[in-house]
Amino acid sequence: MASTRPQTLRSYFQDRMNRDRLGSLVSEWRSVDRGCPQGSSLGPLMWNLYQYDLAQFIKDTDFSMYADDHQVYVSDHSIESIQEKLNTNGEIASQWYKKNFLQGNKDKYNVMLLSQVKDQTINVKIDRHCITNCNNLKLLGVTVDSDLTLDHTYKRSVKMQVRRLESGRV
Repeated sequence: MASTRPQTLRSYFQDRMNRDRLGSLVSEWRSVDRGCPQGSSLGPLMWNLYQYDLAQFIKDTDFSMYADDHQVYVSDHSIESIQEKLNTNGEIASQWYKKNFLQGNKDKYNVMLLSQVKDQTINVKIDRHCITNCNNLKLLGVTVDSDLTLDHTYKRSVKMQVRRLESGRV
């Protein structure tokens, strides 16, 4: 059994085919030569192994990775220090992506400042791209707002429950 493990793992990445479906339309089968198969049990583990070393390069911050969602957290009394750490580590992560044949979607990058001082913004640039300041972020399905009230998440949950009651799916 042990001698077949490398072959089984290799077969997971070689000679793979994929096709797309949109409604009743189905594309032709195409060869897939990179990436982890989506929807597989082994895919998330392989992805975590592939990206594991990214966390080794991110310094002076807290870093969270869940599949291909990454968050960098910085805590400091100085806005300037927070900006510097986010800018530095954003560039480090961007370079890591490039070296590992990945590309971040900068249009999805956001920064949210949690502070007792209201109406402050923070200036973060990654690869000369200004990162959008926002008042709420969706993290793994939960919307977190800059006041930490979770109002949006509660409202969404109530709406879903009302729909279930109205449809009789209780």
